[in-house]
Amino acid sequence: MPVAGFIGKTEVTTRLNRSLKTVNNWMGLGTTPERSAGGGPLPCLLLTSAPEEKNVSAWDQEKLLGSRTAIARKADTLRLNLQDLIDRVGIEYMGFMTLTFKDNIRDRKLAEKRFHSFETHVLSKLAVEHIAVPERQKRGAIHYHLAVAFPFDIQSGFDLEACSEANPVKRHGYLGDGRWLPGYKERLDALERIYLASANPNLRQVWRVVREANARVEKRNRKAKAKGGEVVPPFGRCETLPILSNAEAIAFYVGTYMTSQKENRLPEDKGWRSVRYALKDRKYLQSFQFVEGGNAKWRKGCKILSSLLLIHDEPVVTREGNKLVFHYPKDHVRSRFGSRWPNRLAPWIFACYENHEVCLKFAQTLPPEMNRRERLAVVKQFMGRLRGIVPWTADHSVVEATTEPVSTMTATSPMSVQNVA
Repeated sequence: MPVAGFIGKTEVTTRLNRSLKTVNNWMGLGTTPERSAGGGPLPCLLLTSAPEEKNVSAWDQEKLLGSRTAIARKADTLRLNLQDLIDRVGIEYMGFMTLTFKDNIRDRKLAEKRFHSFETHVLSKLAVEHIAVPERQKRGAIHYHLAVAFPFDIQSGFDLEACSEANPVKRHGYLGDGRWLPGYKERLDALERIYLASANPNLRQVWRVVREANARVEKRNRKAKAKGGEVVPPFGRCETLPILSNAEAIAFYVGTYMTSQKENRLPEDKGWRSVRYALKDRKYLQSFQFVEGGNAKWRKGCKILSSLLLIHDEPVVTREGNKLVFHYPKDHVRSRFGSRWPNRLAPWIFACYENHEVCLKFAQTLPPEMNRRERLAVVKQFMGRLRGIVPWTADHSVVEATTEPVSTMTATSPMSVQNVA
């Protein structure tokens, strides 16, 4: 007999898909395909380029694509390391842990101190390896999500179906501040009783160790309050459950917390790592570039701009003792535009990518004997015409605009360069 006011399974699936689309729309990733009944991987988090139908100016692309690419790289690195961890230990040994403070803890340093204490005295003795993602919610509260590898099987006998059904019930039925939609709280309690009763002794041991650790902290706090000492914030609800699907799905789930952390980030959170690894063997790092997406646009734009300005990014490396020393020739991009050249040249780089054919044709018309200041002045005017803005004028380089269409401009077009040293 269904509970009064409780929606059916079809409606739950529809609302879940709607929520996933909302996440993707916020990230600029487009729509999400409908999920199958089995719940497969969700690779849409790893896209790095905006949809083709969206017109984004060259000025905005550097920040937009840079932010999306950074999140996607972290998510993809997380997925690879998590998949490798599951392959090494087995998915039946993996669990997903959520640590929530009993009080509304907003101080990052205080939360980190408590988490490190838990990690040192409880988690290191209970688990083999783990990956942790901190999250600051919209209300400012901090909590932690962990993928944990245990030395024993915690999945055998667990009712995965009841647990999977409980997740969307809670997500769509809870309104905040202890308020629920009619029928949802009763349905959630019934499902929780089913899957909690199915836990095997190993999983119950994890629950007991975490529960006893929190009880010790609260007991110590009561003594500290009586003596006027320092009180350590205890964790409240600490949930540990087996992983219900595969590495890509759990990476997507944890990856959404990385985007939430970036959205709700405060100024004092600068330097706060969004993912921390405690692995015996971490194979994958974040120092890579995507073959497609924003990275591909950047690389192609840099290549075209280098042909326009006759610059390169290959330093001369020498060894002095145990150190490598980098020397930058005069035609190196760092020597010409400084160490922050990616920020300064980003609009030109993306403009070169979007108009690569015109830029390559124009580069062929530039005479090789032109000195670097004259070449820079000509390229400045060309970029100004290409991007539809007034050319930037430096103190020693005054460029007069031309009305000739960009597609037909050459180095011999009526562009006069005055006061060029």
